[in-house]
Amino acid sequence: MPLDNRYVVAAFDAEGERIAFISPSFEWVQSARKADIFQSQIDANGFIEKNNLSEKSNPKASELINFDHARAVYVRVEIKTSSPEYDPDRPNRGIIFSGISG
Repeated sequence: MPLDNRYVVAAFDAEGERIAFISPSFEWVQSARKADIFQSQIDANGFIEKNNLSEKSNPKASELINFDHARAVYVRVEIKTSSPEYDPDRPNRGIIFSGISG
């Protein structure tokens, strides 16, 4: 599933700064490109609840310094064919994150 107009689960600190994304292998990663992708906010929120990611006591959350809470964030990407990194044979190249909100 492409990372376009989808939801990912992100960890935030107390000030609301995003510090990591949860990956399909249930590890916290720095890039949204490596994150587990959900079709809806309901699915992402269900994943957070099922895995107790909103709890600071969750063992995976303890890996993050300053972890305060996890929540679903909306990701919108834009493929820039004018980007020097754009390569039609490698779809990850030339992708610009034009929006991560939540």
